Amino acid sequence: MYYFGILFLLGLVALPFGSVGPIFQWVWVIYIGVFCLIVLLDLLLRKRNYRHGAKPANSAMLVALLLVFWSIIQNTDLAIALFFLPLTTPSSSLATGAISVNVFKSTGSSLFLLSHVVFFFLVVNFCKEKRQAILIIKSIAIIISLYSIYGLIVYFSGNDTVLWFQKSSSKVALSSTFVNRNNFATYGGIGLIALLAWSAGTFGSIDQSRQFSVQIRQFSTKFLGGGGYLILLCFIVGTSILLTGSRAGISSTIVGSVGIIAFGAARPRNFSASFSFKTVIFFISILALFWLSGALFVDRFYIFEYRSIERFDLYSTVITAILAEPFLGYGLGTFEEVIRVFRPLNVDLYFVRAHNEYLEILAGLGIFGFVVMLYISLYLVHAQFQSFKKAVKSRPFIAASIAIITLVALHSLVDFPLQIPAISYTFTAILGAGTSLANRRKI
Repeated sequence: MYYFGILFLLGLVALPFGSVGPIFQWVWVIYIGVFCLIVLLDLLLRKRNYRHGAKPANSAMLVALLLVFWSIIQNTDLAIALFFLPLTTPSSSLATGAISVNVFKSTGSSLFLLSHVVFFFLVVNFCKEKRQAILIIKSIAIIISLYSIYGLIVYFSGNDTVLWFQKSSSKVALSSTFVNRNNFATYGGIGLIALLAWSAGTFGSIDQSRQFSVQIRQFSTKFLGGGGYLILLCFIVGTSILLTGSRAGISSTIVGSVGIIAFGAARPRNFSASFSFKTVIFFISILALFWLSGALFVDRFYIFEYRSIERFDLYSTVITAILAEPFLGYGLGTFEEVIRVFRPLNVDLYFVRAHNEYLEILAGLGIFGFVVMLYISLYLVHAQFQSFKKAVKSRPFIAASIAIITLVALHSLVDFPLQIPAISYTFTAILGAGTSLANRRKI
């Protein structure tokens, strides 16, 4: 039951435009809340225990709940009692005494954040064994492959629609069920890295001590024996990502993919031989993909758009806003209200997001919230990396989790992937599965 509940969300969250928009977001918040209640009742009635010894996951959840608590405090009058804020404080909401400049939006954002912490709990609770954590990662790879196939069908049949609606943006680029091509590039990148990990696990038994010709024969045997469809899916997803033309999304995906090939797919022993063979295969594949479908991506590097120039002006404005209230912030999810006050006259375009997750978190939650968020990320990466060094069979999948964290972290420098539910919930599931693998004694 747990698996199908998780699979239902992961399978459908990308369908309605990446679940962008308050209606879709609230649907998934309510779904996760109901799902969690069912799981807790099941644990209580059957007298099951939550995961024993899951220190990284438990610690991360406790700290994340502290972050949620802080975001809620920003929306209440407790801010005055805790920080002795006068009602005239620039960051206080009109006559409420709250830190948030828009209590209604901040409350919704807090619940959205809480739903991710709960979903992380649900994934970790399901992944009691190594095979279950790997199943989650494989399922994500298949789901994103299906969305990539759909995107390619739409792209080569005219590329005029997103689902049954006429396209209003990204008209020359593939975006699948997403409105924005950059969002799909990140989503597809997660799937590609998951597929590479799966492929590495499938082809990982190739004897690296043998001659290169022998390795090729072993590779061919595995390819014809069922592993070929994984290579095919890698090409399909890779092609769909390149056809988005997203500079940051594709670049981040390449960094993550190179990382998992260089480290995750290698065995703890005989690293150099493993690296040499898989690197040759990987880079031949990359060159083939670029030759077939990389023209749009390459062309966009020669185009410095006006919007890109304005984005740098926006960053400067956001930093000014942060410096005006660095410690307490303005409330989670209130960037649109904040930028209206600080927006200079030379910024003509209207931005509702900072196009930099780090700056937006700093503006919303203040230094405290930013440090807590950064601590959670580094803590989970450290826990997974420690297990990665000791792992054997699950090594590629732990590496995939670390590579996907890297991918999302890099793209967050110039975009807002974690504000897109399709990406954020999928990313949370990867974190949960990767952390569960890090908890295993025998990995």
